[in-house]
Amino acid sequence: MEKKIVIIGDDSLERDTLTQVLIALGHIVKTINDVENIYLTLHLFNPTVIVMDIDLYRSDGRTVCNEIKSSLLYWHIPVILLTSLSHDEIGIIECEADAILGKPIDTYNLLLAIESFTVT
Repeated sequence: MEKKIVIIGDDSLERDTLTQVLIALGHIVKTINDVENIYLTLHLFNPTVIVMDIDLYRSDGRTVCNEIKSSLLYWHIPVILLTSLSHDEIGIIECEADAILGKPIDTYNLLLAIESFTVT
């Protein structure tokens, strides 16, 4: 089923690779490289799923995720976080993510996570 996916990350190669894979599978993808305009993007694009790197240039994806999940407008959007952090490092900041996947990204596991979320 086609999903609208926002990819947030500052690694352009990673963003482009994920975008190509997801578009090839029939999804609609919007990418942003930082969280400065995230709420405008969420409002205008109305995504089904957010895929976001934990390690962002000016932010921590876990904190941004928690902000999204505490928003009355966007709490329902599933957030998948991507990270190269260890399990212990991930747990340092409490996080409301719907899924956390390790790097290097296993596209099969990412697709399983994306497909597990139903349209709300």
